[in-house]
Amino acid sequence: VAEVLHGNRLWLMIMDDGIGMNADQLYRAMGRGIRRKYEENHLGKYGMGMKQSSRSHAHEITVLSKAEGFEIAVLRDSTMYVLKTGEDKLMEISDIEKLDWMFGAEGFNQAMEYLGGVKSGTVILLEGLHKTEIEEDSKVEKLSLLSEMQSRIESFLGLTFQKYIQPGGA
Repeated sequence: VAEVLHGNRLWLMIMDDGIGMNADQLYRAMGRGIRRKYEENHLGKYGMGMKQSSRSHAHEITVLSKAEGFEIAVLRDSTMYVLKTGEDKLMEISDIEKLDWMFGAEGFNQAMEYLGGVKSGTVILLEGLHKTEIEEDSKVEKLSLLSEMQSRIESFLGLTFQKYIQPGGA
């Protein structure tokens, strides 16, 4: 499993320095079947958007968040854990710490380090990006693939967020 997820595979980390979430808020955001009142124009009414769309790209989805005055909260939706244990549950930090290939992963450690250095914020870590994985013996040059992917992502995001992602920001 470690080779599949962290050998020479790609991972993606999305970071922000917003207000973050404490453990209860993160569970409500990630949990299944959590009820809340939605206004007509609110997003996320069915509670599946981020989780389901992320799973279509990655086997492992970890959300780490820190609200000011709180410890870092962590929940992980892991395809590999479900396949190995048969338990379809969100993993908490105590579950993650038991598995070296999760807890010792470069992306996880960078996310923890980032949140340790800010008052508040959130990181979404996607690992096991199955649509971008290429075989070791493939003739595709990994750096060329990454460069092309970066260019395509910047172009796509630029359609909506041009003023935010240009140098100097909005």
